[in-house]
Amino acid sequence: KRYFDVIVPILKSYQVPEDFKYLTIIESNMENVTSPKGANGVWQIMQHSAKDFGLEVNSNVEERYDLKK
Repeated sequence: KRYFDVIVPILKSYQVPEDFKYLTIIESNMENVTSPKGANGVWQIMQHSAKDFGLEVNSNVEERYDLKK
């Protein structure tokens, strides 16, 4: 519920089906983890994809862990 209360309004604002919220369970069990391949966060975003989404990823900042972004 804690995550879905944040995720659902964002999905709705972009007209993304609400069922996409379940990807966080499938990808990471709703935990900010790093995969063996280097994907990070509850959405499991790779570094090159993060930059495509406008997320900052460097030695000082890791926005893939930010649920709202």
